[in-house]
Amino acid sequence: MTLKARQQKAINKELTNETAIYLHKEKLFWVAYEKSAYLFHVHVRQYKLQRRKLKAVEKEVISLAFPDNVIDQITLPIISRTDEEIVIRAPKPIDHVKFDVWRAAIPLFVKNRNRRNEYLPTLTPPGEVVLRRFRDFDLTRSTPIDCLNFIHEMKQITARL
Repeated sequence: MTLKARQQKAINKELTNETAIYLHKEKLFWVAYEKSAYLFHVHVRQYKLQRRKLKAVEKEVISLAFPDNVIDQITLPIISRTDEEIVIRAPKPIDHVKFDVWRAAIPLFVKNRNRRNEYLPTLTPPGEVVLRRFRDFDLTRSTPIDCLNFIHEMKQITARL
């Protein structure tokens, strides 16, 4: 399987991920994407995070990477392990409100051919999170309880703005 195909598969897993940290082997490093990166960052170790446009999925993705020797230092239970993927049980399910705020605060990394690589100076404001969540919320497939919970989450986010 090519690197691009493995990255597409990894990002697709993150769409429904709630309680696991998926680590994927890419060359010399283990990489966690999106929700797995968040859970790893919160519950295991705070490595440098990157927001970059991933060509495999043609969208901005949050990731973190670390070398092989760190795996032995992880104290959380490992659910499964292969040469290309490790699945770790997270101590708590993901908190979507905190995840969205965390994700919005990570700057975009841009490769600059004329100078060294750099981060864009502007951050995505938390207000963007609210707008994106409202745009993505499917009212037609939601129960009244889902709608009330959604409004409650949005109030929590906007209270911090």
